[in-house]
Amino acid sequence: MKTNKTNGNARKLLMALFVTLFVDARAWADWLYVERVIDGDTFVTKQGTKVRIEGVDTPEIKGAGSKESRRGAQAKKLAQAYLEGNFVWADGNATDKYGRRVAKITLRGNKSYADIVKSYDLDKNTGSAFSLRKLLGKTKQVNVTPEDTKPYRHSPDDFVRIPEGMKKDGTWVHGEYRLKSPEGNPPPAAARSTSTNREIQVKGYFRKDGTYVRPHTRSLPPK
Repeated sequence: MKTNKTNGNARKLLMALFVTLFVDARAWADWLYVERVIDGDTFVTKQGTKVRIEGVDTPEIKGAGSKESRRGAQAKKLAQAYLEGNFVWADGNATDKYGRRVAKITLRGNKSYADIVKSYDLDKNTGSAFSLRKLLGKTKQVNVTPEDTKPYRHSPDDFVRIPEGMKKDGTWVHGEYRLKSPEGNPPPAAARSTSTNREIQVKGYFRKDGTYVRPHTRSLPPK
């Protein structure tokens, strides 16, 4: 009996190692609802997942009164205007050293959020324009109105919540949001589909709580 239990644990360990080595973290893409913005490049989803926005690195909000903290506050204000309370398309499922999901974020209308941040010179990697502003201690002020963000925001009525569970054909569906209609342009991540019915194959993986999610297909946003 003890031997069977040992063999079972060994199989689980080998499976976990296999998944860790071969699951493509970039293959995961889905709609997320932004519950709260932490700073200019990090937010929390409705499910409590912390997401680090790929492609930008905004100043830190620390050292009150410093040049960097003022820029960091502007970056957070920008994120709150465009992301908070909005549905965004997250492309990528890598994890950084802080345990945050790392993903490229696209808004309604196929608008890259990283491009919005860079347009305000709030990305530390932008280059000479940012360096000059940083040297002078100047920041492009964020004065965003609801009308400015309206083209890039989805309404909750645009989506339907698909519960997690097993489909009749045996495939597993991860709990997710899906657009009810093709209104608005889908993000470019949809181009990665390799099937004619616009589905993406997701390899099996282990959640942080140790439960295993079987390999399954995910529907991509409509064209």
